[in-house]
Amino acid sequence: MDGAIGQPVRRKEDHRLLTGKGEFSDDHSMPNQCWAVMVRCPFAHAAIKGIDTTSRGGDAWRIRSLYGR
Repeated sequence: MDGAIGQPVRRKEDHRLLTGKGEFSDDHSMPNQCWAVMVRCPFAHAAIKGIDTTSRGGDAWRIRSLYGR
């Protein structure tokens, strides 16, 4: 271990990712697959007074809108 600090460390995944052979969860699709989208307020310390979850606007693919208080 002498002199290990500051030395480059060879990682196992480098070759796979650099050659374009890496696999990610977004590369796979399943039947009836569902995705989640998180939306955050773009304003720091903003007071959100309400969220309108009733206007779906024809989004037949939307399953549910969830929000926390």
